[in-house]
Amino acid sequence: MKISDIKRVNLVLCILLLTACGSSRETATPTPDIAATAAAMAEGIVDQRLTEVAQTEAAREPTATETQLPTETPTQTQAAPPTVNLQPTSASSGTLCLQASLVSETIPDDTQMAAGEGFEKSWTLTNTGTCTWTEDYSLVFHHGSSMGAPERVSLPGNVAPGQSHIFSLNMNAPTTSGTHIGFWTLENADGTQFGVGESGGQLFWVQIVVPGPTPTSKIRDLAYVAGGSVSSEGEVDSTILAGDIAANTGNQGFFTFNFGNIPTDAIVTEVVLYLGQGYTTNGDPFGSLGCLNAIVYSYGTLDASDYAASAGGAVWQFCTETSLQSNTRVGGSAAIQAIQTTIPAGQIQFRLQFDNATDDDGTPDYIIVSPLIKINWYQP
Repeated sequence: MKISDIKRVNLVLCILLLTACGSSRETATPTPDIAATAAAMAEGIVDQRLTEVAQTEAAREPTATETQLPTETPTQTQAAPPTVNLQPTSASSGTLCLQASLVSETIPDDTQMAAGEGFEKSWTLTNTGTCTWTEDYSLVFHHGSSMGAPERVSLPGNVAPGQSHIFSLNMNAPTTSGTHIGFWTLENADGTQFGVGESGGQLFWVQIVVPGPTPTSKIRDLAYVAGGSVSSEGEVDSTILAGDIAANTGNQGFFTFNFGNIPTDAIVTEVVLYLGQGYTTNGDPFGSLGCLNAIVYSYGTLDASDYAASAGGAVWQFCTETSLQSNTRVGGSAAIQAIQTTIPAGQIQFRLQFDNATDDDGTPDYIIVSPLIKINWYQP
């Protein structure tokens, strides 16, 4: 009880005694039991005060509420290999007895290997557990492709906690093409398997790629099957002639190649257009008319409407007579694409046209050709 409460009790007792004394001088009424009354009042004051104190203390106690603990969201690694059996944690340290950490490795994932090629795969592992690895511990093949390696290799000596060891295996790439992967783990003397990672439960692996066989490139030499020329006057001739004639009339040549039995899914790797096989020139067409352009052009049945004013869009260009025999005959990407896209149609057609239709000198300047095309291709 606090001092203030004791003073209150004493004050009540004094008031009661004074009241009792005054009453005895006026009448002869029975004297009340002052001590009992005072004690009862004091007890009531004390009980009330204790109740107030209890309520105050209760108010100070924090209210218990139900707290939702955060849920741990598992993270998924890119490889997400399966886990292995785990050892229980040590009661004293909370660390796994059997646990390892991958420090480094050779042969990165998706390294390309030739079929049957030999290689050495190594993993450097650190003992991050509380138990020493002994000679009774082993590197063990778990599943996948062992690639010719022994499925169990014992440690040559002890690896204490904190120490590292390089595990190396001689392997051979499978003879079949594709991606090959083999998973490995560690195993103690009791046959308990463990791996790497925080829980010691993640496997480690080797993953290589054996490419498929390189397709054999095939060569097809094709002579033109149809051709001719059209003059600026609308005259059609069966000779493949490009340039001008004495009347200062421009002429353009046309020719067609059929692809024969080249399959529609063929992949074209190179195209060469030969115009220098038995060609004939008159005058100086390259000197007076500019470059000779080979333009992909579907003319169907040759007629006067196929004569074109513009020489744009050439996939081959020959600017000198010497260039007919040079490496410029090898087509670039535009020529390869032109052949590639027309193979399903079974044929391709071209127009031969100089930069200038005529030089207006009254002298014939032209070239007559017998085209040949070579296509390198393979079938996937």
